[in-house]
Amino acid sequence: MAKGHDASDWTVEHAGDEGTIRCPEYRGRFRVRNTGVVQIIWQGGGPGPGEDGPVGRAAQEAIEAAIRPRA
Repeated sequence: MAKGHDASDWTVEHAGDEGTIRCPEYRGRFRVRNTGVVQIIWQGGGPGPGEDGPVGRAAQEAIEAAIRPRA
């Protein structure tokens, strides 16, 4: 299985509503919009068309867990 397909593959560093996200194959920056939507800006090309869905979902899940931890 390719890296980046599971939320546990990702490292999230953030300060407030902005931060960075990375795994062995991909990296990027993110910002949480006023609407609560997380926007990821991939660096170095990011995942290709076949990988975008699974990688993007895993990255979103990792970001959500880091910025909105469950009690």
